[in-house]
Amino acid sequence: MIGLLAGCEPSVDEREAMLRAPEDAWRILLTCECCALPLAARLRQHALLSALPTATQRRIAAAELAELQRVLAARSTLEALDHACASLGISLIVLKGGAIAAERRKQPLDLGDVDALVEERDAAALWARLDARGWRRSSGGPIYEVPLRVDANHFEALVPPCEGLPLELHTGLDYRPQSDDDPSPRTRPLEGYQTLRRLVGDRAFVTTLRHSVVKHPHRRGHLRDLAMLAEALGECGGEIEGIERQLESDPMAPELMAMCAQARGMSAGQRTVDDPDTRRFVATVPADGTAASVGPALNRASNQVAADVAKWVGG
Repeated sequence: MIGLLAGCEPSVDEREAMLRAPEDAWRILLTCECCALPLAARLRQHALLSALPTATQRRIAAAELAELQRVLAARSTLEALDHACASLGISLIVLKGGAIAAERRKQPLDLGDVDALVEERDAAALWARLDARGWRRSSGGPIYEVPLRVDANHFEALVPPCEGLPLELHTGLDYRPQSDDDPSPRTRPLEGYQTLRRLVGDRAFVTTLRHSVVKHPHRRGHLRDLAMLAEALGECGGEIEGIERQLESDPMAPELMAMCAQARGMSAGQRTVDDPDTRRFVATVPADGTAASVGPALNRASNQVAADVAKWVGG
């Protein structure tokens, strides 16, 4: 599927495999990879969607509709946020999938919330303005009087009165300590908004890459995340070599570089190899296939991922 999403012409064998695949296989793919919108677009482009079994077509259409509804809900959140920021005279940077959903000319991608970067000095005023406009905590109940931090990077999620997607306000980028010498990230205005901007350049790509690889290790090689990274590369110009130099010195370089290579291939319209050693975390404790042995192996592997991430961010 990576090749198909990259725009590669499916081979005869690939076409036959897609036509033979049972509906349950498509259900698992769509549920796990959250890629119905770009996948359906590519299937239509190659005249494959209408050739699939009727049940499979319905499965894809249902997943595509659900993802599109979330994109529209994200736009509703962004419009309400834009109006609130305009009333305060402040600007925000929309991150990751929210920046793609914001612009109608982009191929939409599924998302579960909207992430935005706010200056620390503006956070309290924006929080109060959202409260005054009827926003509430996504967990239920009214907003606290002061911003409630979930961790060092962001506050508790809020939802607008218009029932859009949850909004997570961040005050920092990446998942490592930032130096006072770090330059301000480059941005550009988001089309159709007064106050909202998006990242461009290497920070646009590296921030999204680290989010997938470090904070959500189960999404290494995730098709939706790869499509998001390929889109971010389009905002980087010719900076990929500089990005790779940054990653080479990182403690998690193998995992970061593997997903970077996959995204680079997708952006360039090339087939890439999905390396299982870097796509997901790996359980190395011996197991014989029984629940008694597999459980401890997976637990040890996930604990190791958590320990590696803690070291990486300085914990």
